[in-house]
Amino acid sequence: MLVWNLWLTISLSSLSSAQPGIPQITQTTVTDYTTDLTGILEANRSSVVSIQSGTRAGSGFVYSREENDLYIITSSDLYSDSGEVTVFFDSSAPLTAAIVGRDEATGIMLLKLQPGFEVRLSKLADSSLIEQGEYVLAVSGRRNSTGSSMVSFGIVSEPGQRRLSSASLWPASVIETDAQIVQDCIGGPLLDQGGAVIGMLQGRSTVGSERLSVAVSINEVRLAAEELKTEGSVTRGSLASVIRSVADLRSYEKSTRGLQLDAVNGVLVCDVLSDNGILPGDVLLQINGETIRNSNDLMSRMYQYQYGDTVELQVFRDHETIMLSVVLE
Repeated sequence: MLVWNLWLTISLSSLSSAQPGIPQITQTTVTDYTTDLTGILEANRSSVVSIQSGTRAGSGFVYSREENDLYIITSSDLYSDSGEVTVFFDSSAPLTAAIVGRDEATGIMLLKLQPGFEVRLSKLADSSLIEQGEYVLAVSGRRNSTGSSMVSFGIVSEPGQRRLSSASLWPASVIETDAQIVQDCIGGPLLDQGGAVIGMLQGRSTVGSERLSVAVSINEVRLAAEELKTEGSVTRGSLASVIRSVADLRSYEKSTRGLQLDAVNGVLVCDVLSDNGILPGDVLLQINGETIRNSNDLMSRMYQYQYGDTVELQVFRDHETIMLSVVLE
């Protein structure tokens, strides 16, 4: 048998190398590979909750604690006119939560309660570091029908921006994934392979493939949640533009647009949602005299403005630098 295997190996090797045009035979052995994700799930069980609001049910996750107050992130889709929200922890303990506020542009709702027992906070990632093709895990709270949570696995199809509300021109920062999201998952966390929350599950994509699901990036969730904490509502200005960080562009993309290959600051406008003077292909370099580092930086700046404010933009267009005055929407 040993002689036969040796002869067969030599024959296949000589056949593939001696005859150009014949497909090569590649023999690959994968070792030490595991698909066990139970550790990630177990580490997050106590920070993922179930939400019941009127006839609507979904999930949420523990966002932060301030003294005796615990804050929960969930989806504004779970809001009901009754205003009553019940939060079920993994221990099945039900507690009534107060609605701090909700933001339709991002689709998040912030809840507050006082549990009276120890609760693990979610570990939050920096979602600006997420790349296409990364593995992700979508998790729901415990479901009444089964007594267990729902878990689905997938990859990041695209980190980008989407309008989540027809009433707003704000393109929210989202993560699109092929992980399957059902109603029980809405409002729950999307986790990276380190077990950190990278987004809040929102449901099916309204742009692109209907088979894909969308999560609001945790960086955007943070910005909206902190404003809800202090103000009870969210105000922001919008450039009504879908953007990409210049630092994320490949060298040939920079070259095509006349950008220096080592350029890292600024954002490329991919699409516009309003006729405000900004055009697709523009590279936004500064806002009110301050450098725009990347898309995450510009998104954060917009939370410091509000509808109707006028900003001065330095724009690289058609190989020239121009100035634009833009009224935020």
